[in-house]
Amino acid sequence: MSRQAAALGSSIGSAVVGGLATGLILKLPFWDQPSDENCYDDSLYWKVPKVRELDPRFFQHVNHNHLEREFKIMSEFDSSAILSLLGLILIFILNIKVFMAKAYKLQSPPGPKPWPVIGNLHILNLKRPYQTMLELSKKYGSIYSIHMGPRKVVVLSGYETVKDALVKYGNQFEERSRVPIFERLFNGKGRRMCAGEPLAKMELFLFFASLMQKFTFLPPHGVSNLDLDLTPDPGFTIQPRPHKIRALLRASALVSLYVSLLPLGSQRSIYL
Repeated sequence: MSRQAAALGSSIGSAVVGGLATGLILKLPFWDQPSDENCYDDSLYWKVPKVRELDPRFFQHVNHNHLEREFKIMSEFDSSAILSLLGLILIFILNIKVFMAKAYKLQSPPGPKPWPVIGNLHILNLKRPYQTMLELSKKYGSIYSIHMGPRKVVVLSGYETVKDALVKYGNQFEERSRVPIFERLFNGKGRRMCAGEPLAKMELFLFFASLMQKFTFLPPHGVSNLDLDLTPDPGFTIQPRPHKIRALLRASALVSLYVSLLPLGSQRSIYL
């Protein structure tokens, strides 16, 4: 309903502005009054008046006082016409805004009345916002609207309401606006509320980093670094070739492990 009203309002506004602009152009003194003598005859369109060709000798025999008075009247007419045109455009835009706001309000769920700029942030418990949401759901129902600043948000409360919205009417909710704080909290994963793959990658990185800190990896005995084939296999590898490596505990790891065993009251040798 609001989109149709906006389209109708924009078309009416374009027609009004075009009509006013055409009227102003036709009233300017640089155009002759249309007649059969000074118009182009074109049966396909309409008669367009010719632009008057000013002869420089015309200004030699003209009354400059009269000409100055005419230009003054014309400038006053132009300024008043422009101001009136701007006033009409402003009034029309304000009426369209009010009409669209009323139509949008009729279609939106009920909710607390917002304040300018801050919306409903003054009633929101910033430390525990869910408590405010629960209180508003008891007052306005399972579906209500709230303003987070200038942005309007529709809140769904209750399992059945959320299920109906996301399962039965999923097409209506698939184009929801992106909220930066939710993107920051959930890494932009949408319905996935856990860390998932990013957490697994971080755990693998920490595991291999700890191995590299504690051990030195060398080729097996009898194999030099030049004999190692480190070229990657192109394509998909169903069963990778087995590799043998030798892991030596670093000196820093030996010291830390030795210190950790001291409270046990015994000194132990460490072998791999």
